[in-house]
Formats: sequence, C-alpha cells, structure tokens
Amino acid sequence: MVYKVEEKPVIIPCEGDRMIGVLHQPDCASHCGVLIVVGGPQTRVGSHRQFVLLSRFLASNGVPVLRFDYRGMGDSEGDIRSYGDIDDDIGAAVDLLQKYAKIDKVILWGLCDAASASLFYAWKDDRVKGLILLNPWIRTQSGIARAYIRSHYPKRIFSRDFWRKLWKGEFSFSDSVPAFLDMLKRAARKTGWETMTDIDDKTSAVGMSDQQLLARVAKGVSRFQGKILVVLSGNDLTADEFRNLLKDSSKWRSLFDRDNIAEAQIANADHTFSRLVWSHEVERLTLSWINQL
Repeated sequence: MVYKVEEKPVIIPCEGDRMIGVLHQPDCASHCGVLIVVGGPQTRVGSHRQFVLLSRFLASNGVPVLRFDYRGMGDSEGDIRSYGDIDDDIGAAVDLLQKYAKIDKVILWGLCDAASASLFYAWKDDRVKGLILLNPWIRTQSGIARAYIRSHYPKRIFSRDFWRKLWKGEFSFSDSVPAFLDMLKRAARKTGWETMTDIDDKTSAVGMSDQQLLARVAKGVSRFQGKILVVLSGNDLTADEFRNLLKDSSKWRSLFDRDNIAEAQIANADHTFSRLVWSHEVERLTLSWINQL
C-alpha cells in the first residue's frame, strides 16, 4: 500500500541555534521513524538528491522520516562542526521527530562519517532502536593505504588508461614508485584501539587520532543494544577499508560478528550509490530491514 505523504519544513531548536529540517509524514500511524543523519560537508538533500528520494520512498511506505542540516551546515544556524561533535544536534532532531511523528522508536540512517556519528550517539539514547550504516567512516593512514594496495592498484594495472600512458611514455616511474613504496610502509603499520575503550565521548573529531577514531567506533558498536544493518558498496575505498579491517583483525571481526548486526553488499556501487539501480537497492534494503523490526 502506498500512503499519502505530507512534507513540511521544521525548525529544530538546539542550544540556542535553529536547525532546519524537512519532515516526511505519511497519513498512517507508525511506531517507528527514521532520522537521516547527514555527513559533511553535505546538506539534508544529499548527493544527487539521495536523501530526498529515500525519505519520500520510506514515507510512502508508511515510515515517517526527518532529514535535517546539523548546526553550521546548509540552512541551519551555528558554527561549523565536525561529525564527531553533533551528539546534541542528533538528540534535538530525535526529540522533534518523536514529538511530531508520534513515534516511540527511532532508527538512525547515516552514510560515511554520518554512520560513524550515529554510532557515537546511539548507545546513549534508549529511543534509538536501530542503526543503518552505509560505508562507515573508519579512516586511518594504514587502513586507506591497505585499501589502495589491495583494491585501487590492481584495478589500475588492468585499466586501459594505465597501459596507454605506459605505451606513450606518459607514466612517471620517478613519481609513482616512491609513492607506492611509501604506501606499502604505511599499510604495514598497525593501529590499535584496545587500550582506549574508555575514551572520552566528547573527544572532538577535529584532530582526532586514528586510534581515537577506532576506539570511538568500537565503543559505539559494543555498547549499542539495538539492531544494526551495515551496507557496503562494491566499488568504494571507504567500504574496502572497512572490509579490510574486519578481515585483518580478529577483534574487529568479533565486534561485528554479533546476532544484532547484519551486513549487505551492493556490487559495483560507488560511495554514494549514484546510479538509480544502486539507490533503489538501498531503498529496498532499508525498508525491508525496518519492516523486520
């Protein structure tokens, strides 16, 4: 059944500033709603209008959705802030979604660093019952180096463009070889997080070390008691970095190998699922998972 949907702008008060959002409200009762957390630097519209289309799809299927600009982004007031510093923004948006949509359960939906921001927040709010995390941001120097070596360079070697440049003498060995050796050196480094499980939750993402980022993500996953869906693109370095971390670390495998966590892969998709076939698959996965709750 397709429901009639009302779209209305809303003002979300947050520590003296006003955040701007759009509420997608279906004409049916619902116990569960979705809050789209926006990554930076983006707005509530999303790349290629991804968040608009997703919100309309979910609402037409009976799921109320709120998408908003956190402080300092888009149309919202306040100072620019990092994805690790928006707990208060998410909390204020959850308040409004719960009030206007008359729901008691909230699911946070986030792409890239918004997925990590959702993890930082969710375990502190009992109203949040689920997380949908697309290509979660766990960027470290060693992690991105491994992703390049295992994914980018093999694809590059088999590309026509590489061999065309090599044949025409346009490929610079003097630049590429040292860069590749430096990448190998960085890939060999290990970034631990085990000793930082008590990291301060207010640690800003600005200047946050690799170890601190992993520690905050690990803390969010381990403490959240609701359901989690992780969606990974098949052609994306951020997703490759996430897959490599779980492959290389038994601690990270055990962290995500829990009954409350599910994973889905969308083959060939890029980071923002820019083609319609990929965005439609994200919509389908999202709705199906919500209905299972």
